[in-house]
Amino acid sequence: EVAARLSVSTTPVREALRDLVGEGLIELDAHRGAVVRGLTLGELREIYELRIVLEPMLVARTVAGVTPDQLTRARGVQALLDAGPAPEQWAALNEAFHAVLHEGARESRLARLVDGLAKSAEPYVALSLRLTAALAAANNADHRAILDATARGDVAGATGASAAHLARTLAALEGEDGAASE
Repeated sequence: EVAARLSVSTTPVREALRDLVGEGLIELDAHRGAVVRGLTLGELREIYELRIVLEPMLVARTVAGVTPDQLTRARGVQALLDAGPAPEQWAALNEAFHAVLHEGARESRLARLVDGLAKSAEPYVALSLRLTAALAAANNADHRAILDATARGDVAGATGASAAHLARTLAALEGEDGAASE
């Protein structure tokens, strides 16, 4: 049915559905077909615990190789984030901000893992911004700290700011006062 609606072969649809199952985003049910699967708080916590370990590792690998062009583009994305877009737009721009800074390792297994985890959490980031008004401002400050440390070539500063940024978002998603932590 999906292939017919999109006027494509069933092969790419089948492969896409397999990918979505592999990422834990859908479940295939013999009677209902593909069903979108939500995350539990436990799964979301696990995603962020993994990100808190893995993303600073990725930052450490990319700081030395960040180019002036990447810094300029990251600052441009940050300016859009500072302008206060809607939560869904903020979440997408947040992903773009981190992607620009991680471009140097884009093809690594680590980058693919971090990217997959970030994509899984993106809708929940938007939700946390709706629930915790001060979170966007705090996360924007975290971004500026990551950006400033990266521009200085300060690996410890960039990795520390990255871990704090993720911990703040996790706290907000868990319902704590994420904007006041760290």
